[in-house]
Amino acid sequence: MKRLRHFLALSFTFIRENRFMLAVIAAFYLIVASFSYLIYQQTYESLFNGLQNELTSTARLAGASINGDEHRQLQESGAESSPLYHNLKKRLQEVRDANPKIRYAYTMAHTNDPNKLQFIVDAEEDPKLVSHLGDPYDVSGIIPQGFDGALADSEPYTDEWGTFLSGYAPIYDSSGRAVAIIGIDMSLETVNKTLAGQQKLIFIPLGILFLVPLVLSRLLFKKTRIITQAQPA
Repeated sequence: MKRLRHFLALSFTFIRENRFMLAVIAAFYLIVASFSYLIYQQTYESLFNGLQNELTSTARLAGASINGDEHRQLQESGAESSPLYHNLKKRLQEVRDANPKIRYAYTMAHTNDPNKLQFIVDAEEDPKLVSHLGDPYDVSGIIPQGFDGALADSEPYTDEWGTFLSGYAPIYDSSGRAVAIIGIDMSLETVNKTLAGQQKLIFIPLGILFLVPLVLSRLLFKKTRIITQAQPA
């Protein structure tokens, strides 16, 4: 009991004598914590914007490589068994397979119903997942993206195939009219995995920053521990 009272007395004395340094250490921790949160948020936004740009760029380049006149011809014919369909499907598969982060690549066009688009060509091979020529896609309540220029979703969305972040770009015919769009999908799982892998890199320098006040604290409290251990029981 006597040792405890003595320790408490020493602790109060130490705090009183070193209150300025302790306040500096506490302030440093607060600054580092705030700085870490800010860096984390900015890093997340930067990485997310990078994925959006990647999807937009991929869609733009892929859309430019597709002949809009042939695409419109395919849409009008509805001939999924034609060589034209298989050639376009092969092209989309090449786009998809060139980037392991891409899950789906497909083209869509307007229908007579403003609330629906229709699939034209889908790179998917799985018969349970593939969208066939003419299959409708409900866009009720949203503005179809991609016909006015390449862009990416502002946030992931969910449909019957899962949750994705997607990029879109127009497919132009010889007159310069956007007759269809190409869609490039990245699954939410891939998005999160990519972001998490990159964000780990920022924890190393932030960890070093947290060590600085920790070392200072240990140096200050070492004096109290040595004095306490030297006192008789």
